[in-house]
Amino acid sequence: MGAVVRGTNLASVAINGIVISSGANEYTLSHEIGHECNLCDILNEIGSLPSNIQFGDDLIRQEWVTDDWTGGSGTGFYFRELTQSSMMERLVMFGKENFKKGDISLGNTYGFDSQGSSIHVKTGINGMDRTPLN
Repeated sequence: MGAVVRGTNLASVAINGIVISSGANEYTLSHEIGHECNLCDILNEIGSLPSNIQFGDDLIRQEWVTDDWTGGSGTGFYFRELTQSSMMERLVMFGKENFKKGDISLGNTYGFDSQGSSIHVKTGINGMDRTPLN
């Protein structure tokens, strides 16, 4: 196995694979596999900054989920009444542990990256540009 390049107490990503603790759950496993497929963490708030920047109650918008927006009333993948913050918590690539994770977006999603920048983060199928090898 190669050298560990990043990790938590539950999982470490190595040059030639992933090491996951027996205490890790399926959400951690799917999240780490997402990293191996070149997807990135997305966050809905940056709590360490003095202003505690966050999305709050802003509803999901077409420009924030462009590849996952399907048009008129009742036709979107997500309910129009869903907040952007709540939608991000559903993504497998959401960067905090929770038990709501399960969605993989089709494209990028607007939120905070792990550096605290508000950008369209690579969270979806269209951003997968690596094929993990066993």
